[in-house]
Amino acid sequence: MLDWLLIGGGPQGVHGALRVSLASPASRIAILDPHEAPLHDWDAVTRGVGMSHLRSPVVHHIGRDPMELADFVRAWDPLRRKVSLKGRYRRPSLDLFGAHARHVFDRADLGSAWHRGEALAIERLEHGWRVETDRGGIEARRVVLAIGTSRRLHWPEWAPRGSSHVSHVLDPARTEVDHGPVLVVGGGLSAVQSAVTLSGRDVDVTLLSRHPARVHRFDTDPGWLGPKRMRGFRMEPSPDRRRAMIREARHLGSVTSETLHALRASVSEDGLRWWQGEVRGATVERGGVEISVERSGDDPRREDVAERVRVRHLLLATGYADDASSPPWIRSVGERLGLPLAQCGTPVPDSALQWAPGLHLMGPLAELELGPTSRNIAGSRRAGDILRVIAERIRPAAVSARSA
Repeated sequence: MLDWLLIGGGPQGVHGALRVSLASPASRIAILDPHEAPLHDWDAVTRGVGMSHLRSPVVHHIGRDPMELADFVRAWDPLRRKVSLKGRYRRPSLDLFGAHARHVFDRADLGSAWHRGEALAIERLEHGWRVETDRGGIEARRVVLAIGTSRRLHWPEWAPRGSSHVSHVLDPARTEVDHGPVLVVGGGLSAVQSAVTLSGRDVDVTLLSRHPARVHRFDTDPGWLGPKRMRGFRMEPSPDRRRAMIREARHLGSVTSETLHALRASVSEDGLRWWQGEVRGATVERGGVEISVERSGDDPRREDVAERVRVRHLLLATGYADDASSPPWIRSVGERLGLPLAQCGTPVPDSALQWAPGLHLMGPLAELELGPTSRNIAGSRRAGDILRVIAERIRPAAVSARSA
């Protein structure tokens, strides 16, 4: 039996495994993920939308020490540091972040803990848990659910499914769009980055947003990283009210001022069209998609203009589903085992991120304890601090057996 099994090989799961392995080197640890390499979906999505730099500052990474990435860049990129770390908050480039993540993974020898497979169900044992996967069962004293949101996408009701001409920018498995015309639907960071990137490749692109640009430096107020905001959150006993606080805290559909500047430059220099309005319907036809668009403007005297637009590809940048923080099989586990669930279906963990004894949560699943930053890199670090303390206090099974 393993001491720790972490389900999910993205930034959350890898960071959790790192902190546990460093805190308890004798522990037998495994990371369960369906892909061959760590951060697979993270890499696919971030590169797919054309991200160049992270939105978060240099201290948010998957290593152990906060300043580790800043130190790493000195050796990795001694001549181009202004490119690798950008702006006032020294936001790391995607290439730098990825290189450091691979360095952290290899240095900790987490490759030896990597197990390919997909979790399908969880059963409680007398002294731990059994996870059923598509490749057999795995037993562990402690299990950490570090499952992200990458497969729980918001797909508008009007958007056709099952067509190669319609895809979602946050789908890690989507095929790359290499020619147009393309309609990108959305007003947030992933929408703007995708539109600007495609336009820069000489693709005919139109960006359709329901609202004017909402500019925020980060996706949540930095006060949520400390007691300024979290004190009131922790004092709130109702999980449902906590969920409402999380929704209010997130700057959904927002962009940074830098990204907005890039969008305006692409409009004036690359011919990108930026419309404000909504889609009323879409139909897949041979070779493309015909879309009914109702355009609007800032001038209240201007009547909305309805028109039909034909594109080769419809690219949805509509974010994640409302229930993305809790996949259906997780909810079924909670209902079957009688574990606490909020009305939204999200697990309710304790202060040790335990949903049940020995069953821990990270990422979106831990939001009702860690708050609105839980699904971000910063949230993984806060969860890692908690797992480290637990790993330090609990003796691995092999050590306990020898002592006996």
